[in-house]
Amino acid sequence: GPTEYVYPAAGHTRFAHSLGVSFLAGKLVEKLSHQVSPPLHITEREILCVKLAGLCHDLGHGPLSHTFEKFVRMRRPHLKWRHEHASAALFAKVVRDQKVAAVFGRYELTEDDVHFVQELIFGDKSDAPQNWQWRGLPAAKQ
Repeated sequence: GPTEYVYPAAGHTRFAHSLGVSFLAGKLVEKLSHQVSPPLHITEREILCVKLAGLCHDLGHGPLSHTFEKFVRMRRPHLKWRHEHASAALFAKVVRDQKVAAVFGRYELTEDDVHFVQELIFGDKSDAPQNWQWRGLPAAKQ
């Protein structure tokens, strides 16, 4: 976004940011997975999904980042467009690509896992697209 024009010597790449979010979110959920009182029963698959959501949460940003999002809202207020919606859609599209699907197959990720990552990208049920079928966590994990 425009921040790089204000602080030109700092690192502001979306790539570095996404790697950092994935790493820190992974560290947090790994720490939580070792919690014993009460035990949270976080699986390795869920840890991977959190890392993927952190890595892919900003795929949907347009040029100039949040400035672009404001521009879209200003020009097309009826769309209710948010970069998280685009990020979730792009994540699902990439995962279903044949070349990428082969890699994901090694991790035995399912459609439910893809849906879970998309919900992590949205952040909250109220932030999901209007037509989204929110599944959330299983009752045993709430």
